[in-house]
Amino acid sequence: MNKNIQPLDLYATNGRRWELKMKIKPLKNHLLVEMVENDESTKNGIILVGNAKVESNIAKIVETADIYDENQDIMLKGDKIIINPHLGTKINFNNAEYLIINQKDILAVLM
Repeated sequence: MNKNIQPLDLYATNGRRWELKMKIKPLKNHLLVEMVENDESTKNGIILVGNAKVESNIAKIVETADIYDENQDIMLKGDKIIINPHLGTKINFNNAEYLIINQKDILAVLM
C-alpha cells in the first residue's frame, strides 16, 4: 500500500469522544468532484422549479489521484471544470454527493 495515501483520520468532536471519518482517494487517472449548483432563476429573474431546472455541468475538484497518465494535464484540487454530469460514478459520502470521473472525461477547465 502506498504510504502517501492516508484513508482514515481521527477527529476529536467534543473533547471526550472520538469520531472516525474516512477520506476518499481516487486512483490512477480518476478525480473526485462535487457538482456546482446552478442558479434557480433565469437572467430575467424567472424562478425555475421541478423539471424546468437545468442540471449543472460545472464541477469542483475535491481530490485527485497521485498517479497520472503522462499524456494528460494535471488537475489540482479546487479547479472548476466542465464535465458531462451523466458520466462517472455517483456516490453519497459524509452527507454529500460526489462523482468519481476519469480525467479524460473533462471537457474544459474554467479559468
